[in-house]
Amino acid sequence: MLNGPEELGRIDGERAGYRADAAAAAAAALVFGVEPPAVRNGLASFAPEPHRGESVAEADGVRFLDNSKATNVHAAIAAIDGVRDAVLIAGGRAKGQDLAPLATRAARLAGVVAVGESADVITQTFDGLVVVRRAGSIEEATEAAFALAPRPGVVLLAPACASWDQFHDYRERGERFAAAARSIAGGVQLDG
Repeated sequence: MLNGPEELGRIDGERAGYRADAAAAAAAALVFGVEPPAVRNGLASFAPEPHRGESVAEADGVRFLDNSKATNVHAAIAAIDGVRDAVLIAGGRAKGQDLAPLATRAARLAGVVAVGESADVITQTFDGLVVVRRAGSIEEATEAAFALAPRPGVVLLAPACASWDQFHDYRERGERFAAAARSIAGGVQLDG
């Protein structure tokens, strides 16, 4: 038998959004006869797919989480719900969606860096709720978010928007964010 919810408690932080899915998968595995130690090992070794809450670097007590796949408000809110006192990097092509629901998570954020076509709307969404900065590139956004982040803290790329205003796809955006984060972690000054 599994020890209960504490097994799922190991799925925390940037992976907390996966907790319900993990519980369902564990229950199904047990029903189909998978031994509890194997289920426990699976839960313990879980790692998200690239660009889905992936920890890509750490610098000065700040973790950089790449959730570039969060291309809509619902996905971005789920990513924000997995962190506390994070600096959110958000923006891109909004595709006509209402970004206002993001403001419901302002209390979980230490700041926001707005980027891309929807930077004005992101700025308006969080104005008066948290510190908001604007950036012209993902590299500039990553540096600005790192400067705003508390120590220890988190920089979360969960854009709530498509990447097509500046990138080929969410993968390219995530890879550029990860490269910028690794440059910060390595002490390299970035060119925006």
